[in-house]
Amino acid sequence: MNSSLRERATLALFSTPPTTRALVLLVFVLSILRLVVGRFGYGEYLTVTPYNSIPCIWTFVTAGWIETGFYSFLVNIVVLTFAGRYFEQAWGQREYTKFILIVPTISYFLTFFMQFIEYAINMNTTYLVDQANGLGALLTGFLIAFKQIIPEHSLKVASGAISVRVKHLPSLLLITTTFLFIIRVIHTQFFIILAGAATSWVYLRFYRVQEGIRGDRSEAFAFLSFWPEGLHPILKPISNSLYAIFVKLRIVPNSGDGALPTHSRSGAGGGGAGQGAGAAGLTTEISDAERRRALALKALNQHLSQASATPATSSATATPNQS
Repeated sequence: MNSSLRERATLALFSTPPTTRALVLLVFVLSILRLVVGRFGYGEYLTVTPYNSIPCIWTFVTAGWIETGFYSFLVNIVVLTFAGRYFEQAWGQREYTKFILIVPTISYFLTFFMQFIEYAINMNTTYLVDQANGLGALLTGFLIAFKQIIPEHSLKVASGAISVRVKHLPSLLLITTTFLFIIRVIHTQFFIILAGAATSWVYLRFYRVQEGIRGDRSEAFAFLSFWPEGLHPILKPISNSLYAIFVKLRIVPNSGDGALPTHSRSGAGGGGAGQGAGAAGLTTEISDAERRRALALKALNQHLSQASATPATSSATATPNQS
């Protein structure tokens, strides 16, 4: 039994792409370093702390790779290994590296500002010393990416008694963490997860490039797709207004047709030729997004086929040496 577990662990390690292996090592090293310096009262020099992170700006980078809890370290390392392997094979090393650098760093900037806003509202000085760290932002980003790539796949739990589609997992996570935040079970972790979801969605929706296609403007990955349809009439004008603000601030690019690219094509304003041009432009964007998703799935299948063939080839090569 133990031998079988060791073999599986070894196989998982050697089948993991190099960038993900490096990330696992980075989390291990930084978590140990945080444990050591924390004993001398210097833990805040590696994690995001509202009163200390502006002069120590490197903490916005290091905080996302530090786990301070033993069980959270073990669980998140396993999730990072398998999810990281999936996306490194699906996206390629370059795009995967960009994602894992951008999402945690920006997420911890946002977490920092949310902590300050909370302090400004409550004027509770304990909020200024709350330390934020962990893989929560990146792993939430992976969950958003799973919704983008395989939205209709089902995750079965309890021996298949419960089946949840991948596209619903981000919403379930956000609802659960919001509830836990309201009843005071979690605190800073809520900000981290919220920031991770927002950052990863904006990056994947508007910026990530694959096969010459920038972003994913499909309705299946729209902002409103994260919420029940009954809430769409309420959320649509809010999301339209936020999008207009973000365009003016140059946080996201303009869709070019005056319509919010976070909902359906029916949101286009104007009429006549302008409306027709907008609909045509949005249709092209949706077609490009669907093509991008198909290419991603094709690349993933190819990478997984190569990965599964590697252990078999190694085993066949090693057999003559044993005789």
